[in-house]
Amino acid sequence: MTEDADLGMRLHRLGYRARVISKPTFEDAPVTLGVWLGQRTRWFKGWLQTWLVLMREPGELAGEMGWAGFTVFQILIAGLLLSSLGHPIIIAFLVYLIWTMLQQSAHAADP
Repeated sequence: MTEDADLGMRLHRLGYRARVISKPTFEDAPVTLGVWLGQRTRWFKGWLQTWLVLMREPGELAGEMGWAGFTVFQILIAGLLLSSLGHPIIIAFLVYLIWTMLQQSAHAADP
């Protein structure tokens, strides 16, 4: 996945465009939490590395990709990385919300 992102961005800079192939893939999804977490960690590290390498010269990158492509790149890759920083906060809020709801339902059941 990460190599695809890096290669896609490099080809886009050279003026190539990609299309979606409608054929199915026959890959197996991770079946355990440990395997899934390892895969996601590798992907995030790769996306971060791709973003850092391509952003060494942002003006040159924007010139090669065009401003629309550059903006989409920022939204997709940088947005993906930045949004992941909010996940712990969201999870903590959900745990708090569930705990609060359980406490309220327990008090509502009391006579």
